[in-house]
Amino acid sequence: MRLRQRLKLNYDMALVTWAVGVLILVSILANLQGSSCGLAFHINDFCYRTPISINKSTAGNLTDYPVALTIDIAGLIANQRTGQFATDILTTKTSSVEVESIVQDLTAADSTVFAFVDITGSANTAFDMYSGNAAAYTDQGIVFHQSSGADTMSVPDDASLDPGDLFQIQALIQSDTPDANADIFDKLSGFTGYALRTTNTGTGQIEFEVAHAAGTDVLAADWDGSKTLVRGLVQISDVCCTDLLLQYFESGAWVTQDAAGSTDPSVPNSAVAASIGAGFEGVIYELEFRDGGTQEESENVVSHWSFNPGDLAETQRGTSGNSWTYLGTAIDTIGSNDATYSLINSQANLTVTLGPQLIEFADSSSGAGPESADIVGDASDSDLSSTGTDRYQVFGGPGKAVFNAVSSTDLAPRAFKFILLTAAAIFLGGFVYVRTDQNSTIAAMVMIAVFGVGAGVQFIEGWWAIIAGFMILGLWFVTKKQTE
Repeated sequence: MRLRQRLKLNYDMALVTWAVGVLILVSILANLQGSSCGLAFHINDFCYRTPISINKSTAGNLTDYPVALTIDIAGLIANQRTGQFATDILTTKTSSVEVESIVQDLTAADSTVFAFVDITGSANTAFDMYSGNAAAYTDQGIVFHQSSGADTMSVPDDASLDPGDLFQIQALIQSDTPDANADIFDKLSGFTGYALRTTNTGTGQIEFEVAHAAGTDVLAADWDGSKTLVRGLVQISDVCCTDLLLQYFESGAWVTQDAAGSTDPSVPNSAVAASIGAGFEGVIYELEFRDGGTQEESENVVSHWSFNPGDLAETQRGTSGNSWTYLGTAIDTIGSNDATYSLINSQANLTVTLGPQLIEFADSSSGAGPESADIVGDASDSDLSSTGTDRYQVFGGPGKAVFNAVSSTDLAPRAFKFILLTAAAIFLGGFVYVRTDQNSTIAAMVMIAVFGVGAGVQFIEGWWAIIAGFMILGLWFVTKKQTE
């Protein structure tokens, strides 16, 4: 009898040990799949480097100049040389200092990528493009550069952008020349519409101008050009009319910079297209328009433009014949108000040479910071309208529901997801335990499998799953000893 029990115990032990081994393997594979370069020596760094050389045939240096590169982005993705959404493409100077870039269109074999670099006249200038780092997230925006011509973007007039009252426009922006008269989102025409813009007042200001029946109200706040999340907000006051607010997102909260009241209960509708970036020298990372919602704050997201690589599609490449005008579309990830852009970036007298893509076995000394893009609204959450990189979001509605739950809790996202997975493991393990006549071995294997799947789809960290697996194994072993 004891021999039979011992054989059964050894058999059960082998099953659970096998399950833990599978859990560890799944976790390791999940971590490796998180990197575009798989088993390269530096999984957490950029695995691939493309050396680039620019020759300017005329005298005179250029600063932060948009150089057009022709890159097979679709091929890089297909060969796992960059991430699925190309958010790990990083351009750097030779000193490994990151420079801005614009990656357009994930499906084209000859995508135009703009890299904004310093060019030496009558000489070669070298810089690098890195890719293959799943941990990196380059916060891409539209870089407006006015020296070659007027860079602009526009959104056609639509009734959804003229709600009348209870609305807001948000923008994540940065500029080295904040004292320019420029549009961030301008839909003002006479005594109709509204505008969020920068002005040359003092050393630079952001203005929010809102029309009413007899004129306009203007709010203003100083701005030094640093990366700022700003919003202009129109809300109905408690008494009768309209309150106007200009706010910056600072230290985790919206801080009012200027406020005013209007005698009119609504904003007259404008019939003009919205102008974005006209006269602007800098980067617009995010734009979002909201209406409706509560009395204090509009909450319904009508349109969102995030300007990530997959959101942009080039429709015309610049040539000498079209005055180096690059045209394209930036999709509205929420509504149907797609924007069109025109970037005039002369490539005359520039010769670009791309070297072979090299595997990087040493630290590139470069790094994009943690994900900070797509934070319009609640700056602590990622943009729910963009395509998520977490694998569990591919489960459609249920995955989206989980993602929304994770984003709305005050707990750290990792901790909350681990709690959800633990609850699921306990429920399924208990259910199996009852249905299999109290077979603790099968129940333990089911619970371990739950954490293994969670790690495999990147719902939790692989090491968290391993720790949970060994805890389950320990509890199973104690239970088996007590029932002998």
